[in-house]
Amino acid sequence: KEAEEAVKNDASLITQPVMDVIAKDNIACREKIVLHTSTAEGIIETAEDMKCDLIVMGSRGRSDIEGLLLGSVTHKVLTLATVPVLVVR
Repeated sequence: KEAEEAVKNDASLITQPVMDVIAKDNIACREKIVLHTSTAEGIIETAEDMKCDLIVMGSRGRSDIEGLLLGSVTHKVLTLATVPVLVVR
């Protein structure tokens, strides 16, 4: 339980500055920190639970083949998500 709280606190330190920037532009946004055994599945389940109409993810610039070999989270979300996924560099 303590480890989960520490992870959530660390995650908030990362997400809060992003939330602040978004709020300045009056863009509706919600923060949800999810602990899941599979990052990709956690993203997909959260998007479905929150009734999101788009998932936005970053890319590290790896090729499709490298993404497949490395099992990248972005590639898994692109493959499994039922809502559109926007990938940005």
